[in-house]
Amino acid sequence: MNRPRGTMFSAWLGILIGAGALLALVLVLHRAALSAAAPSALAAGTLLVAGALLGLFAVRRGSWSGMFLAQGSAAAAAILIVCVFALPAIEEFDSTRPLVSQLRAQGIDGTIVGAYRARDLSLEFYLGRQVPLVDDPGELRTRVGAEPGGVWIVLTRDLPRLRADAALTVEPVLERPCRSAVRLGPAHLGMRHGR
Repeated sequence: MNRPRGTMFSAWLGILIGAGALLALVLVLHRAALSAAAPSALAAGTLLVAGALLGLFAVRRGSWSGMFLAQGSAAAAAILIVCVFALPAIEEFDSTRPLVSQLRAQGIDGTIVGAYRARDLSLEFYLGRQVPLVDDPGELRTRVGAEPGGVWIVLTRDLPRLRADAALTVEPVLERPCRSAVRLGPAHLGMRHGR
């Protein structure tokens, strides 16, 4: 049987890549928050492995083009499954688009004055304007003092720390899995609302 050089290596490499992708998906998608995306993402990973196995079978039968067809079709189908099913499920968990859409529906998107530790360039894209990105707690307090009552986009995991900050009042506006919107103000004696 006359096969081009490297065909068996390419076929086995396809299997390793497919298996690695499937393993990576299993490791990433074990988080409960991403469980909605797990079935379709795992189907895509399984499809990659199946395409690679079919590619190996095609090479063993002497069909170099059969390997390309099997692996290429499986990869295209896997990408389609991820784009149509898995990404929309992950978006609900980890995208700023739903957050901004909800704030816009409430008429609050115009009151967003900044983002604290939520470094995400898509926030500015979905808002259609630039907002200051602040990482330093001292700078946050200064900016809040200059614009009290403004809405800030923050990492949801930072909410307990912000609520514990004696210099700030924190009023939740919208809490989501990764990023939330809060109205921040300077704390005044006897005015520790929103805690």
